[in-house]
Amino acid sequence: MFALAGCASSNGANEGSGGTTGVEDAGSDVVQEATIEAAESQDVAQDPVAEPMDLPDGTPTRQACTDSFGHGLTPKFGRLDGYLVSIVAPSSNHACNADSDHVHLQVLMQDSVYDVAVNAGDSSSTMDPVKFMEVDAPSLNGMWEEGWHPNVSFDYVGDLHVHSSHFAAMEIDELAQTLETALEDANHISVYATGYGSDGTHLVHRTNGDTDGALVIRPLSAVPHVLAFCFLDQGF
Repeated sequence: MFALAGCASSNGANEGSGGTTGVEDAGSDVVQEATIEAAESQDVAQDPVAEPMDLPDGTPTRQACTDSFGHGLTPKFGRLDGYLVSIVAPSSNHACNADSDHVHLQVLMQDSVYDVAVNAGDSSSTMDPVKFMEVDAPSLNGMWEEGWHPNVSFDYVGDLHVHSSHFAAMEIDELAQTLETALEDANHISVYATGYGSDGTHLVHRTNGDTDGALVIRPLSAVPHVLAFCFLDQGF
């Protein structure tokens, strides 16, 4: 195709200005067509559909904690996808379902709030048994869909490629503050956990594989971020 364009220039020089325009235009059309084909080929190679989603998390909404919860969960392991609306620190005051050993997250899902009890330690023990780590997990991209999704699986080793040696032990107050900081800007959230009833979940920590509990923030981004938990006596 480019040889044709070169030949047209030679003929135009012999024929003078009167015969140059049509041939040069033909050559330009060929070059333009080749350019369009190359651009289209590049577009196919960079098809955004094939790229991981990287949607913004949105501005977080916080509201006063509540004792009134929805009833859309089942007593099974699953994934709760919703919006984080409140963080309740460990407390002996049982308002908003608080207790001394858990950070309670309140997640809005389909117009109802649900309780998520996250182990932070053992207030009756001199050694707090909870270990914590954070890890990016690109393989989880795009899984968030508002609702309760039972019968899914989640495994720290298989899905995150982490082991107990990667976790650091924290006292209750330190872990509660670490979680509050990590969740400060969270809007969308995925919670892998087991329903303790229709209104809340617990066991947000390593169990025995396939039913490991965890928190996933920025679940719609290209690189979701996982907050994971285990106990001092667990080795995996």
